[in-house]
Amino acid sequence: MALSALRQIYGRLLRFGRWLRSFVLARRIQHGALTIVPDRLIGPELALWQQQVIATILSLPAHAMPACRLALHEASCRTKGDSPVRRIRFQPEHTLVKPGGSDAAHAPSTNTPVADSGQSYLFRLLHQSALAKADLILDYSASNLAHWRASGQRPDLLARARWFAPLVLPIRHDEHPRRRARVTLFSDPNVGRRAVFRAEARTRGLPVQNAGGAYRQRQLMALLDDTHILINLRQSEHHDTLEELRVLPALARGVLVISEDVPLRDRIPYQDCVIWARRSEVLDVLAVVDADRERYWRDIFGSGRCAARLRALAADNRSVLAEFLQTL
Repeated sequence: MALSALRQIYGRLLRFGRWLRSFVLARRIQHGALTIVPDRLIGPELALWQQQVIATILSLPAHAMPACRLALHEASCRTKGDSPVRRIRFQPEHTLVKPGGSDAAHAPSTNTPVADSGQSYLFRLLHQSALAKADLILDYSASNLAHWRASGQRPDLLARARWFAPLVLPIRHDEHPRRRARVTLFSDPNVGRRAVFRAEARTRGLPVQNAGGAYRQRQLMALLDDTHILINLRQSEHHDTLEELRVLPALARGVLVISEDVPLRDRIPYQDCVIWARRSEVLDVLAVVDADRERYWRDIFGSGRCAARLRALAADNRSVLAEFLQTL
């Protein structure tokens, strides 16, 4: 049998296995007339985001829920009786990609400029066939959606897309002892530009602890509650969307966030809660902030400004789901 045929059979078996496991493991959650079907095989980096969506739906009045089955992401779900199936799909990929970025060979160019280069960003939208099957698309990034709108691409999908800020942890801004001075949450700390940064930080006498892999809520909360500064640095030179799945949980727990600067930063409503720096300046900024943590903390969190920004995002998230459910 040809190798290509074997690969096709193997792919089909994998897809069937995923469907079977999802069918067996899926635990429905009832809220009024609405049946929520989570994706029990969702990747660990998205699991808390899915939990946040479920918790937000459960915070809405049960009597206002539509009579349908709501499948999340890739959950297997079939129509039962008169109860139709509707689907929410998560969009966790970078759409702001420079020429040469991965999976971007056919991505169209846009009018969003790449700083100091004379180039423009591409608009990269992955998994479009899966997104087309969704009734609501939730994107993790405000700048992703702003870039999408400006690109003019796939207006049919854009009409169903909304920003759902990944506030996966409760907001807590109080002064308390923290033992971890400088932390990153890299999944690949010893590769590429992130490895270079960590080596440079050690040389400067600013060693950074990497704590990637904290995906459970209690684990992530305990980590961030014990951290003074989180450094957010992009994985590659080509994919430039702000990693809000990493930044927002840290801000929610009162962690100072130093982030490599990003395009379309003015579209991020909490941009004044983050300390921004060019890649070449990150260590210099880190040294200044590290030496005066208390002042920076009081400026960002002590005034209540950041908490107000985050509470507004939580209210917007609730409105996104309430308005969607009213249409079903």
